[in-house]
Amino acid sequence: MIAQANSATLAGIEALPVVVEVDLQGAKVEFVLVGLPDKAVQESRDRVETAIKNSALSFPSSRIVCNLAPGDVRKEGPALDLPIAIAVLATNGQVPMRELEGTMFVGELGLDGALRRIDGAVNIALMCQKMEIKRLIVPKQNAAEAAVTQGVEVYGLDCLLDVVELLNGSMDFKPFAFELTEAARTPHY
Repeated sequence: MIAQANSATLAGIEALPVVVEVDLQGAKVEFVLVGLPDKAVQESRDRVETAIKNSALSFPSSRIVCNLAPGDVRKEGPALDLPIAIAVLATNGQVPMRELEGTMFVGELGLDGALRRIDGAVNIALMCQKMEIKRLIVPKQNAAEAAVTQGVEVYGLDCLLDVVELLNGSMDFKPFAFELTEAARTPHY
């Protein structure tokens, strides 16, 4: 069964959509990553496996094939760690696949499963708005900037385990609410 998670990569300042597809095949233990990944994305394999294991989640002991579509667009940076991890977890039933629909995931993973800040959160949120994707999951440090976009629920979370709990129906997490301060509402002349 193939799991698909929506994500994005940056080309300069422009956010481009990426679909992370993960399939488990056979008993040979291997993690194959295709779709024009740069060195940082290639290294996601090790960050993802370690973060999943250190989050007390189950990492599949089979051949994992991860495709980053479209195949002709260069993928850069560590922001694809989170969607790769979520797609891997969906293939072995640790998160419901239906929860991946209509959601975009971006975030670098620490080896302990912590989510680390990424570049381009506002541009990714604007792309979500344009594509009518209703939910965006980002590292907590990116939530305020991403939440300036209307019509997209932005969840700023601390770690991979928080994302898994949210996708499994936990009510402990709420979308980030962007609020203008009084100083920002008052024009200064």
